[in-house]
Amino acid sequence: MKTIVKLSKKWLTCMVILVSMFFAVCLVTVTADAYAYNYLDNIAYAEMLSKELFGEVEVRTSEYLYDFDDSPAYIHVDFREHGYAIYFRDTMELIEYAPIGSLPYDDDECKKYYGGPTEYLKKEDSSFVKMSSDSGQYTSPDFDVNNILLADPVGSKSATYIPNAQYFVSSPTHGKNVHGTCGSVAAQLLLGYNNFYNDRRIISPEYLNGNWNNFNGNNDIYDPTNYNTPGDNPNACNDPRTITAQTAGSNNDFYNYVIQCVEPSALSCVDTTDSNGNTLHSHNGSSLGDIMSGLRTILTQQTGADKDVVKATSILFGSIDSQPIKSEIDAGRPLIIGMHEKLGGINHWVVGYGYQEYTYKTGHPNAGETYSGYIVHSGWSQNRMWINESWCDSYLTVQIEHEHSLNIDTQHDVGGDARELRCEECGYRTVDELYTLNASGDTIIGCNYDRVGSITIPAQINKKDITAVGDSAFSNQYGITSIILSNTIESIGERAFEGCSALTALSIPANITSIGDGAFAGCDSLAIRVAANNPNYTAQDNILYNKHKTALLSSGNVTPEVHILQTVETIATSAFQGNGKLQNVHIEHCTALGKFAFADSENLRAAYFYSYIVPTLGNAAFANNDFTLYAPHHLQGTYHSAFYG
Repeated sequence: MKTIVKLSKKWLTCMVILVSMFFAVCLVTVTADAYAYNYLDNIAYAEMLSKELFGEVEVRTSEYLYDFDDSPAYIHVDFREHGYAIYFRDTMELIEYAPIGSLPYDDDECKKYYGGPTEYLKKEDSSFVKMSSDSGQYTSPDFDVNNILLADPVGSKSATYIPNAQYFVSSPTHGKNVHGTCGSVAAQLLLGYNNFYNDRRIISPEYLNGNWNNFNGNNDIYDPTNYNTPGDNPNACNDPRTITAQTAGSNNDFYNYVIQCVEPSALSCVDTTDSNGNTLHSHNGSSLGDIMSGLRTILTQQTGADKDVVKATSILFGSIDSQPIKSEIDAGRPLIIGMHEKLGGINHWVVGYGYQEYTYKTGHPNAGETYSGYIVHSGWSQNRMWINESWCDSYLTVQIEHEHSLNIDTQHDVGGDARELRCEECGYRTVDELYTLNASGDTIIGCNYDRVGSITIPAQINKKDITAVGDSAFSNQYGITSIILSNTIESIGERAFEGCSALTALSIPANITSIGDGAFAGCDSLAIRVAANNPNYTAQDNILYNKHKTALLSSGNVTPEVHILQTVETIATSAFQGNGKLQNVHIEHCTALGKFAFADSENLRAAYFYSYIVPTLGNAAFANNDFTLYAPHHLQGTYHSAFYG
């Protein structure tokens, strides 16, 4: 069944007057002499302006869009791969823009009409028919399935977004925007945002996604087993940073609850059906006061918030000053913005979370002057839409005063680089960095939390490759049992894992080029493995050597009786320090022992030296040990002097 929007002659006359008032008051106007282009010049100028504003876009088509009095008031430039732009012909001011998607106009030669954002029409007989990309027309004003108009923040010029803009870019789930419920949808989105970031008490678990079932009967909203699909719920998903349409959104039950609070009169409306049996919802719509009152009701019921957390501003007949709206966005707060038909657009509520300014180019009568628009979630399928500020006559803000007390350490490690924390008052979930990094962000230099069990050193943190484990980065982490090194790591610093007494397994991959002294001191339960293709290191009997086995570098879970290989010339600093497994050591040809080489080996009972050349001893090489020294008979005095003290 074809559905059309019938406009009476009287209504058309009023619309023409209102549109004229809008352009006279809200847009920069110039005289015909000052900006005297013929139609072809207007088209060419619009194409040139598009390339200056948006880069070297390839224009697919350019055409005029008509006002309701059949005046070619707008220019529509469609980009081949990068969206579209609409300009007001008289001033070439950008009215609407999206770098992705296209408008639903047919590619035929019919006259095309424009009545503001989402009002794309053609004329059939004396009626205006709204257009869509699937069938050429659709029921007014249900805009749910079409008009994907995006304003992508990546690469945009002079754009400002709230820090958490990704929330709205994720297209959070919300109720279907049937006729007259745009205020409720906007309220649902704004409440969802504030629940996600500012106070988790705003939306009850049954109103969030994930299908809350309270299976265990403990009302624990963080227990994944209390949901059918916990990965879709912001309180139960594995990573609190997860932002998807499901974790960010809320369900249809919450939408209906919001409608009851925002539009109580809607309860008395009677739904009808069309000829195909589809339900047509009837709602009276919502005013700024309705939305404000509804939000206050919900916030008071859920959190006990003071009514002053919701504030609203509107003006009559004229676009509102953009500075207060920009100030809210600058402060990191999204807000509800009203677009009014009296300004030439449509009666509609959207959620703004960014703004973007454009400047008239050289050669334009208003060269150098700027005009603004807001980047909004439209409440339909458009989550990154740019609208000219001139459409907007009101706005509403919500400012939650609650400050999180992140005192609950859940002991839950997330993604290999973060620890989940929770607000003890509202239950907000977030993460803290597991590791301290150096200034360049590529080296782990410390642990912010105790590490337990098997851990993987991440390949990336904050989207930067981790190339090194720094000095003492994991020292005295007694709970670590095994470590997996990512293939981005190239070096291990001095005493990096010193004192990790429970560490039983670690493999040195081929990409490791440097291991500092004492890296595994005190790790006497460690099974050391080295990749066969590592060009620098090798291991034997849980002892780490350089590739040619001329230097003994570190030890792990050794046998009580250790015979140092004849190829070994040096024993590195702290090679056996703190190794409680060692009882007897036999050294034949070693010429130098590093400092602390055997220090603190509490079970060392005997050290056998067979060389006629007394090795050089580093400082405190055998400190804090009670053992018997065996040496060649005729060199005992020399050895005694070397080891004295």
